Amino acid sequence: NDCRNCAQWGMSLGSLFDTDIGGDNLLTGCGNGIDVDGGGVCVHDADVSGAGAGEGVQVGSSSINLERVKAQQRTTGIHYTWGQQGNQAVACDCSNSQRGIYFEGLGDINGAVISGCNCSGCQYGIQSSQYAHGHSCTFGNNDIRNCSAWGVRLSGFTDTQVGADNLFTACANALYLAGGQNVTLTGLDLSGLGQAGAGLSSNGVSGLTVNGVTAKGRATGLSFDTVSGTVSNSD
Repeated sequence: NDCRNCAQWGMSLGSLFDTDIGGDNLLTGCGNGIDVDGGGVCVHDADVSGAGAGEGVQVGSSSINLERVKAQQRTTGIHYTWGQQGNQAVACDCSNSQRGIYFEGLGDINGAVISGCNCSGCQYGIQSSQYAHGHSCTFGNNDIRNCSAWGVRLSGFTDTQVGADNLFTACANALYLAGGQNVTLTGLDLSGLGQAGAGLSSNGVSGLTVNGVTAKGRATGLSFDTVSGTVSNSD
């Protein structure tokens, strides 16, 4: 289908189940790309890039998989609204957007997986609002380099892992955590350039585990405010 250059949404699809939206749909140049909710939906290989405005993909329900979606140069590349369970974004490209991937939430975000995504060159690579409460979420193998505000900024996430295969270098500030509990950071390089910004800033987190984290070349390497947990093998 040729859905290019639509003023509002290229596709706005509600209450879809067990549906496939493939890359042979043409969606570039739209005010916004795809708005989808339902369950068992897979959006793959679609290019919903813009020119600095609008949303690439807006996800409004659970069990929505995004695979190899290209959503560059958007206000928000991928926007998760409301409480959701089991959503995945794999190998998606949201680079050079204002926000690469955004969890607005307004409820619990359960079991989200963000893996192999490119959120480099954004203002905020991956961000959540204060109303999103993530549980058992995994962030792995994502490129979050060169973000002008924060690489990753998460509020209220619990039982969540951010692993060493995420790339943060040259972000103005790398990783911010507010609230939540039982968050594990392993082997991350949060270093900067020229003694500026923060590597890790954390506030109000209980059960925070920081192991093998590097945050050199920063105004503040690792910052903990009202935080309980352990820090080991970090520089």
